[in-house]
Amino acid sequence: MTWNLEQLREDVTFLFGDEQHECLSPSLNSIVDRQTYARFHYQESKRILGEVLNDRDDQAILVDLIFGANRNAHHEFASRRKFAEAHVVAFLQSLHSLSDILAHAIYFALGLNLHKATRLPPKRVYLHKVQALLSAGEVSVRLQELINHEDYRYLADIVNCSKHRSVIQTPYSVDVTGCDTQPHGLKFAAFVYDDQAYPARWADPFMESEYNRQSALITCIGELLNDLVRSQGSLYDTNDSHRNQI
Repeated sequence: MTWNLEQLREDVTFLFGDEQHECLSPSLNSIVDRQTYARFHYQESKRILGEVLNDRDDQAILVDLIFGANRNAHHEFASRRKFAEAHVVAFLQSLHSLSDILAHAIYFALGLNLHKATRLPPKRVYLHKVQALLSAGEVSVRLQELINHEDYRYLADIVNCSKHRSVIQTPYSVDVTGCDTQPHGLKFAAFVYDDQAYPARWADPFMESEYNRQSALITCIGELLNDLVRSQGSLYDTNDSHRNQI
């Protein structure tokens, strides 16, 4: 499934005019941009570490790189882990921004800014606020599916904690028990935010699964939005035809 952004631009221009098209387009472009940035940062975090890990086995990673038996390799690894962590933080922030950018796309595509009853202050165009303005239907249902998920809440809290309080560290961990879900990798440290405690968790599986989950839902919501806007255009066409007959 793909989201036909050009079709949405054309339909919004037909319904609301060029000025509304100019309001909508930056948000649509930014959804694509933020997804691209997130993919780039995720891939870079893996590449940077992969180049220094090479074909080392778990024992070599633990002894040489983490405990520092090989001093030069240890220092190189420490630097690369910090660079990888920077990409992880950038990934999280780009992914977290997608939902509110999507809210702007919905807000402008449906012309909610054009009516006093649904107009929001520019600084208050959040997903929750926009969703509250929507009638019951598939778009609203899919938005609920997007935000009512434990990984969405985890993403929001780790980003907000890192932005406003302190960056959640991402140390490189090795499972010495043989019982964990993966042998080694970057791991988000445990943290508490807004009275919610989160345990440490592997970074890569979370980033990959939440990116894929959000991307699929955003595409689905976008296609449903296209259908909704197109149905409004059909309604206008029907009303025009009726008036012409009269």
